[in-house]
Amino acid sequence: MLQSTINASSLVLINLLKGTRETVENTTRNIVDVRDLAEAILLVYENKEASGRYIAISHVIKTLDLIGILKCLFPNYNYPKNILEVEERKAYSTKKLQLLGWKFRTLEEMIKDAVHYYQSAHLLE
Repeated sequence: MLQSTINASSLVLINLLKGTRETVENTTRNIVDVRDLAEAILLVYENKEASGRYIAISHVIKTLDLIGILKCLFPNYNYPKNILEVEERKAYSTKKLQLLGWKFRTLEEMIKDAVHYYQSAHLLE
């Protein structure tokens, strides 16, 4: 039941930790913590000067760099061994949201919290 609530970004992280694939693409990943996203939604909703669309991405990271951080924080997992280089994706900006005062968690905090949650929910077994 719990797994049906896991989003695509979480599945990427879970699969990297589980080492389900020996080869992965070194794609650019746009990351936002759901707690920061909720705060962004409230910020826009409560700010009478807000208008139009807002992009909520707190961190942009390549898969290889994400694996490097995971290996440092959680060295006991079986990570992919082969990384395929791929074409870059379009970059997005959260400047408009940040001008309203949006703040977000550090990448390390987001990763630690996510992995600890996955461990407690037995999603990494």
